[in-house]
Amino acid sequence: MHHIAFVDRNQRLTYVAAGVPFITLLGSYLGLAYRQSDYSLALSVAIHFWYDFLLEAVSFVGDPKNSPLAVAWGTPF
Repeated sequence: MHHIAFVDRNQRLTYVAAGVPFITLLGSYLGLAYRQSDYSLALSVAIHFWYDFLLEAVSFVGDPKNSPLAVAWGTPF
């Protein structure tokens, strides 16, 4: 979902036009957080974790059956 190799061919132009600038801004913010925290990765990793978690949570709300957060189980009988 985050990298162009996994984007459908029909949506790649939209990804490049909208996704790449957003990812660039987010990466710049993470770099700034890294510098501001005396070059400790803890804050940048935490921000990245919560960003990914919130993205997946929103994806789960939108389409719970196809989300990586979905859990399915069954009984063998």
